[in-house]
Amino acid sequence: MSIGRGRIGYLVHDLGDPAVARRLRMVQAGGATAVLAGFTRGGEPPVGSAPLVLGRTNDARLVARALSVADVALRRLDSLAGAFEGVDAILARNLEMLVIGAALARRLTPRPRLIYECLDIHRLLVAPGPTGQALRALEAGLLARTDLVITSSPAFVSAHFDRLSRPPPVLLVENKVLPETAPLPTACVPSVPDQEGPSGSAEVADRGAPRRSAAGGPWRIGWFGALRCARSLDILINAAARLDGRLEVILRGRPSTAAIPDFHARVAAAPHVTFEGPYRNPDDLAAIYAAVDFAWAIDFYEAGQNSAWLLPNRLYESGLHGALPMAVNGTETAAFLARHGIGITLDEPLSQTLIGCLDALDTVAYARLAEAHASLPVETWRTDLSECEDLVASVLGAEKTIQDRPTMATTAVTPDTGTLVVVPTLNEAAMIESVITALLDGSEPDETCLVVADGGSTDGTQAIVEGLARRDDRIHLIQNPDRIQSAAVNRAVALLGAGRRWLVRADAHAGYPPRYLATLIEEAEATGASAVTVAMDTRAEGAFGCGVAAAQNSPLGNGGSAHRRPGRSGWVDHGHHALMRLDAFTAIGGYDESFSHNEDAELDLRLAAAGGRIWLTAKTAIRYHPRTTVTGLWRQYRGYGRGRAATLLKHARRPRLRQVLPLSVAPALALAFAAFPVGAFGWPALGLAMALPAGIWALTCLAYAAALALRRQQSAVAWAGPAGMIMHAAWSLGFLTHLASRLGAR
Repeated sequence: MSIGRGRIGYLVHDLGDPAVARRLRMVQAGGATAVLAGFTRGGEPPVGSAPLVLGRTNDARLVARALSVADVALRRLDSLAGAFEGVDAILARNLEMLVIGAALARRLTPRPRLIYECLDIHRLLVAPGPTGQALRALEAGLLARTDLVITSSPAFVSAHFDRLSRPPPVLLVENKVLPETAPLPTACVPSVPDQEGPSGSAEVADRGAPRRSAAGGPWRIGWFGALRCARSLDILINAAARLDGRLEVILRGRPSTAAIPDFHARVAAAPHVTFEGPYRNPDDLAAIYAAVDFAWAIDFYEAGQNSAWLLPNRLYESGLHGALPMAVNGTETAAFLARHGIGITLDEPLSQTLIGCLDALDTVAYARLAEAHASLPVETWRTDLSECEDLVASVLGAEKTIQDRPTMATTAVTPDTGTLVVVPTLNEAAMIESVITALLDGSEPDETCLVVADGGSTDGTQAIVEGLARRDDRIHLIQNPDRIQSAAVNRAVALLGAGRRWLVRADAHAGYPPRYLATLIEEAEATGASAVTVAMDTRAEGAFGCGVAAAQNSPLGNGGSAHRRPGRSGWVDHGHHALMRLDAFTAIGGYDESFSHNEDAELDLRLAAAGGRIWLTAKTAIRYHPRTTVTGLWRQYRGYGRGRAATLLKHARRPRLRQVLPLSVAPALALAFAAFPVGAFGWPALGLAMALPAGIWALTCLAYAAALALRRQQSAVAWAGPAGMIMHAAWSLGFLTHLASRLGAR
């Protein structure tokens, strides 16, 4: 299985970093060829890679590294462009290499895709003051030219990239172990468990399970990899001395003398602490982790920032090779262990809790921890071939060209009786379990495949789905690196749609009644419709949430849309997407992934043009849970406005009257703001006339909401006025800004 095409230029800050060799092997296993260029820091470059060496830099010397980057950008860019001529994508590791990558991409014709590989967030990038501000401005400017960000921890996304004014598309690629001496395993997910147990269970039984040191012997903690944390060394030396023979600490890897200048002297003087030198990765991993009981997966090098957010290599290495990981609470590593129910998490003060933990631990308790660890599937820790292919496909921007997998463009779906249910998610831990349970209620187990396509959740959504999937083989979890719903549905169809007749798109913000799937299928068969849509009944709690729900359920917020009025059946031009015939969906190419919003209405236009018919059923409906914050509601409706503008432009349509009215809100508000200086400079009548349209609109919204609250005898419904105003203004602004940007581009 290989996409068999693509050439990727890889720019790296340290040619001797083992992670560089791993990424190169992933690129090659995924079917692409790589051109490697970068700086050395004294380590050996990856064997056989024949890299283009750009110079030498030193760890922790940022000014010197910046000068080296400037030297390449000013003097060596032409020679680098010659080496990278013809690449389809440039993959730049760290911000300094992204500077070179962006300059290089502009030099090459045709322009390659630019990918930012960010596996650490440097402390200066989030620091207050002018230095941090300058670096963040530099990053923002570079990200505007970047096609994709690859990162290794969900906390990097939530703590940094999601907080940018324009968050980039992000692909999460964990630091899993990539086997070198053995062939890459094929994907285990999605799969149907056999009689031996869950997918991957046979491999779990064969790999090294955690083991206790010889009876009566000391506990052994291994700290392996990049040894750069002075506080970790202090804690481990202190614990080994205090426990006096009941703990041995084994250190292996590359010590950073810039971070710990007296590393070798301190280790030599410490009792029960030994440094056994560097090791080969991944060749020596099994042997070094077999010699310890626990793996120190704790780092304070950039405490409270990068150290708290990362998921380190040693977490996956120890997990695969049988040492129990140790983490400190409040970090993403500890959250990972908690989600999977394994390992040991420690509280501060760490020196005391580590000693207390080991003092209280006996072989029986260790055996229970070891059993939980060994029960996890091997793909938790190890990269398989499908992940390599997905990485290459995402870098090249060709995720639907992977061979040996069904694709919408080339694979005909044979109609069957099966149903594919797709639930796009992003941080939906609060509702995802109830949504899945409701959707599978009353469905035939052998005919339904429910896929959660996750866009990189950081709140535990994926762990919840993984737990459900272990108990129910109808449930599958896939990744959605594009993080938009249109791409999520298309990806699920491409991977799991073959041989199924029905496609059901579900929303993680909704509640589903009993027999929801069965009712949709019955309606499709009875009417012969290409698609069946449903009504939405919006419900929410809290005063503002109640107002949002009231607005969305009334003409104030929905403009009289048919699918916002439960109890009506009939043929419609558009409705809330529920069920589609999969052959009809694939025949028109699925969702247009350039649409982050309004992709459903855009598809309905193409479906109608192809002769399809859409039925709105009154026999079932969904309960929708809306955004209940001002910012969330604003972002949602601004996206709706952009999507509607994109749809009308693509299909050369004019907006309907119910769309024209809210479209005028943003201009009316702009006119009202301009009225203040006009009135202040001596033209009060003109200023009043300018403010009048916005005033009439605002009073109409508030009066309508007040009347609605009186009719329903619920004071909270009066919040429908402000909620409706937010929805109108955001929709109008989104529509007009998208229209302006498209016309400007033309």
